Amino acid sequence: MHLKVCFFLVLVLLLGPARLPLRGQPAPESVKYVFLFIGDGMSTPQRELGEQYALACTGQGLKMNNLPVNTLTTTRSANQEVTDSAASGTAIACGQKTNNLSLGVDPEGKPLDSIAKLALRHGRRVGIVSSVTLNHATPGAFYATVPSRSMYYEIGLDMIESGFHYFAGGGLQAHDNQESPRYRGNLYELAAQAGYVVCKEDAAAFRSLSPDPAAKVMVFAQAGALPYELTAPSGALTLLDLTRKGIELLDNPGGFFLMVEGGLIDYAAHGNQTELMLGEMLGLDRCISAALDFARQHPEDTLIVVTGDHETGGLTLSASAQQDQSEWQKVRGQQQLADAFEAKIRQIIAQPDTTLDTVLALVEADFGLPGGLTAAERQQIELSFQLERQRAEYQRQSTALEQDFAARKLGRPNAEIPLLEQEFSAAQAKLAAEHKKLLQKFPRLSLTRQVTVICNQRRGISWKTGGHSSLPVQTSASGKHSERFREATDNCCIARILTSLLQ
Repeated sequence: MHLKVCFFLVLVLLLGPARLPLRGQPAPESVKYVFLFIGDGMSTPQRELGEQYALACTGQGLKMNNLPVNTLTTTRSANQEVTDSAASGTAIACGQKTNNLSLGVDPEGKPLDSIAKLALRHGRRVGIVSSVTLNHATPGAFYATVPSRSMYYEIGLDMIESGFHYFAGGGLQAHDNQESPRYRGNLYELAAQAGYVVCKEDAAAFRSLSPDPAAKVMVFAQAGALPYELTAPSGALTLLDLTRKGIELLDNPGGFFLMVEGGLIDYAAHGNQTELMLGEMLGLDRCISAALDFARQHPEDTLIVVTGDHETGGLTLSASAQQDQSEWQKVRGQQQLADAFEAKIRQIIAQPDTTLDTVLALVEADFGLPGGLTAAERQQIELSFQLERQRAEYQRQSTALEQDFAARKLGRPNAEIPLLEQEFSAAQAKLAAEHKKLLQKFPRLSLTRQVTVICNQRRGISWKTGGHSSLPVQTSASGKHSERFREATDNCCIARILTSLLQ
């Protein structure tokens, strides 16, 4: 017995240090630098289309599509087959399913822990970056615990209380919501009072930020979401700017966790705006390229993970989507064409003498559709033309009603004004109800959107919905322990794997 005990102690002495970390040291499995990129609304069709677009624009495919580890990841929420961003963000950040609309809590409303909070507790600096508002669902899932994603003010309070080192993105929604039961003041002012360096819509101040181990920073590049990559004014801060600055400010010997969301991918996909979406895909990919540059300097200590939270738009690609470069150059300029066409339509649509033939001639002249429009395409455009005319007529009648009310008020005794206001409100409501009923006869697409749909369909690109779908997303990884992400077959797995790597 004595010999067995001695033998066991020798084994512990020999094997123990190899299996158990010393106090204050990271576990052997731990990763020092962790990047998590989330393309909101980005699934396999978006990535495949993005690949073709990137080849046409840059001569190279997407960096995210060249990462060595790949798997398909399911996204359903606790109560719906088709998730929303709050439930999917919670699954990715916290490793547990919750109901749609819920953020950072389980289906019973109990708060969940996130991998970002775990990283902070284990000594890493933490950054959250997004191209949309920073108290939106996906970024909020990493720091907030609220029953509804629409509680923007409360999410903003949780953001301030998180103690994370770097936030950068769009401004805060409902930043001064005095109706909130938790109202304490303007969120921007509260952030400054909490010790954050607040950089609000000031590109020069942003660019002057430099590393400071004691500093915590909040950057609000715009009042709302960032502008789309393809339409942003010169000098506007981009997602890449915010990501690079995050790497610069977070880098330290203790490591960091940085989540970057391409939120505008989802915005564009909801509108079925192909080229705007593709521009955002390239913007996110440039951020991934910056992370890969960092990883080349720290090859043994860096992990990069790329995923989507759900698919948006029901995007499908047919065989004809495999186009030659000249066709993709047309897709590349489509948004600019659409913007110019929209400006012309706004000028002529309300004019009584504008006919369908006028619009059809403008479509063929501006978009240069080979072979002209088919009968089915003409019919689609005609319905959208009628929709636009109905909207213009409603606007004309609404304006006339307002002018009539203003004229009738002149010279009337104050005692008669309330009755006139009631009559005006009733007339407004009746007109709006009639307009809504008439709109039901038409498709939801404006003329410009309908024409771009036709252009896309001719190139094998189709959108089936303006909402989300249940399509799995693609998860990719590179770097230390990236092989673990072959197990990420559900979005909860991402947080569970990262939990073990952030200890």
